[in-house]
Amino acid sequence: MTDDMHPCAAEHCTTQIPRHLLMCPGDWALVPRAIQGRVVRTYQNLSRDGWGPYADAIADARQAVAQAQGGKK
Repeated sequence: MTDDMHPCAAEHCTTQIPRHLLMCPGDWALVPRAIQGRVVRTYQNLSRDGWGPYADAIADARQAVAQAQGGKK
């Protein structure tokens, strides 16, 4: 793994993706658009709002993927 790559944020996914992405395209497609938008907005506002809202949005995105794949909450 190089410094510009990291594993997808979805639970149980080990796909290596560029650091500027949160999830691999397949998992990101499972996240509802409203949550996708919240992830992007809270990331863009990190300096203003801090990490809390962004962390919450990521948790919701991960939960959406797990639910879409029939996993646990």
